[in-house]
Amino acid sequence: MSRGAALRFAQVHLPSGFAKLDDAARKSVIQDSICEHYQQYEGSLPYDGIIKAYRLTIEQDNHVVDHAEYGLPKSSSI
Repeated sequence: MSRGAALRFAQVHLPSGFAKLDDAARKSVIQDSICEHYQQYEGSLPYDGIIKAYRLTIEQDNHVVDHAEYGLPKSSSI
């Protein structure tokens, strides 16, 4: 697998309709998605990549308009 192909493992996709959710529901979906992704890859990515944090990038017309940083899941059961 090439490094370019491995980049897809570093992305967490949010469900369709995410933008229409209220703030509390969006926060819940983000946290659930982060936990699921971190558990799935056990904190590591191909090519010895280590997950250190998550970033939500908001794009409009293929331009980044905002972003937010998120830490790692707090659960030690991962």
